[in-house]
Amino acid sequence: MLSDAGPVRGFRRGRQHIWELEPGRLAKARDYLERIDAQWDVALERLEQFLPDE
Repeated sequence: MLSDAGPVRGFRRGRQHIWELEPGRLAKARDYLERIDAQWDVALERLEQFLPDE
């Protein structure tokens, strides 16, 4: 599954399955998740404006 998504690649060497991280693809995934995180922060801040203080 991770190989299909791109952050790792796998290959066989004899009977072994070797997995390697793809740093560029992993960085893209991290950047995407950071953008989503920032969007959630903004959305939650807006929601807080409508909730009464307790």
